[in-house]
Amino acid sequence: MPKTDPCSVAECESIVGTRGARGLCPRHYQRFLRSGTTADPAPRVPAQCSVEGCENAVRNRTWCAAHYSQWRRKGEVKPFSYKWAAVGANCVICGSPVAPGSRRRKHCSGRCQVMDSRHKGGRPTVKTCAACGDSIDLLELTRRGQFRRADSQLCSSCKKQTRWAMTADEIAQRDGTVCGICATQVDMALAFPDVMRKSVDHVIPRANGGLDVPSNLQLAHLRCNASKSNRTHMSV
Repeated sequence: MPKTDPCSVAECESIVGTRGARGLCPRHYQRFLRSGTTADPAPRVPAQCSVEGCENAVRNRTWCAAHYSQWRRKGEVKPFSYKWAAVGANCVICGSPVAPGSRRRKHCSGRCQVMDSRHKGGRPTVKTCAACGDSIDLLELTRRGQFRRADSQLCSSCKKQTRWAMTADEIAQRDGTVCGICATQVDMALAFPDVMRKSVDHVIPRANGGLDVPSNLQLAHLRCNASKSNRTHMSV
């Protein structure tokens, strides 16, 4: 057969060429030599890891990559006591999606992991507002479609109240310009974006039940105020 003739396999556009034979192109001729047929091989299904409950494909010996690594490290192979988060898993604390590949199983962040550990797996569903005493439904969804945080201290209405009984300038006239947290002078002329500018701090934080009354307000650097957060005292 001339070497310029097309391959006899249907839908194959190659020619027999110098490396082909039996009316087959080199690719189909080599396949015929290996398997005795020119038909496309069946799709190869990877073998499954031999460890019970593991659905990963075999990587080495009869184990997947994870169990093979376990054998290299510990000299034994056994089912893992937990698995990383699957696609679609949600955080048990706030309900946010757990990003695959984040190396977290059931928490979206370290903060939620701490909250879950603090409550020993029993996430509270109701809390009392520290300001007004009303109940906070922690299963209520936010606008982002997430649960209310388990460490919420204020209800929605109290959280929106941001008006103070006195301004920073009025507190400075009453008490002077010393920061109530770090006990150093506050430069009243500083403005945004300087983090050392003036701010109004609640001596007893609102999250802990502190009121917006003059006796509970003090002057503070903005950075000191943010560092103090919802604590009553802060070491400087």
